[in-house]
Amino acid sequence: LPLATLFQKQTIAELADVLRQKEWSAPWSSLVTIQPHGSKPPLFCFHPVGGNVLEYYPLAEYLGRDRPIYGLQSQGLDGKQQLVTSIPEMASNYIQEMLTIQPQEPYLLIGYSFGGLLVYEVAQQLQALGKRVDFLAVLDCNTPQIEAVRPSFTKSIQIHLSNLLQLANQDKIKYIKDRIDYRFNNVDYREFLLRSFPKNAPPSSELLQLIDANFLASGSYVARPYPGNLTLFRCQMQTLDYYLSPDLGWGDLVSGNLEICNVASSHYTILREPVVRLVAEKIMSCLEKIPTSIVKGGSNLHSYE
Repeated sequence: LPLATLFQKQTIAELADVLRQKEWSAPWSSLVTIQPHGSKPPLFCFHPVGGNVLEYYPLAEYLGRDRPIYGLQSQGLDGKQQLVTSIPEMASNYIQEMLTIQPQEPYLLIGYSFGGLLVYEVAQQLQALGKRVDFLAVLDCNTPQIEAVRPSFTKSIQIHLSNLLQLANQDKIKYIKDRIDYRFNNVDYREFLLRSFPKNAPPSSELLQLIDANFLASGSYVARPYPGNLTLFRCQMQTLDYYLSPDLGWGDLVSGNLEICNVASSHYTILREPVVRLVAEKIMSCLEKIPTSIVKGGSNLHSYE
């Protein structure tokens, strides 16, 4: 069963019923219905580097039932479709699927982590098609062109202590070990991601190939300037390279209004309890302000806690 089946069949009995249907076949569309109800314009959520959209399930629960929510998962999750290694090509494919659900503007878009690059490119291509994007949200993703700025040794110690104070006791040891691996053992983000899988359930070779394809796409992506507005949800727990960048590089690309929402979380917990409820509240607040959110003139940067 595709993991996305869990959005529609949420009990063991319902999943068993699906498996008993001889005529049933796995739907491997990139477009996943997360929450189908509501009359307001739908919200589209784009997958992180792992390709699945299950991370958005807690967020959808808090966003309510008055607005449909759809996810875009990676092509190739079934191990059969051809993998895509270009973010512009991915965006073009996803837009075609989006148009089957919503052919008319305005579009509301969210992307977490690697999905932030996807959603940015989707917004670019939609505007090039003459379609209006009313909400573009990037959840803790830096621009590809951002330059790493290493803090001083004293500042680095202060940052690590601040991060540790925000963690539960059981997470503090893991944080210290991860920092040692990153600094001295050259363990990269991909390796940290793979460590999140249980030891008795390692990722399949197909999933590893998909993750590598998404990393390849990320590494080759060149983000162009964007004329519209962007909302950045920035985790306060950042790696040293980007801790000193309040906008994670988006201020150099966005010529419209750049709104920064600082979230007291780490990258991996922003869409998990208890943080996700606060993120959902901020998203709903942003959506409610859309009719009057256009800023003419003045600074394009507004930040709040």
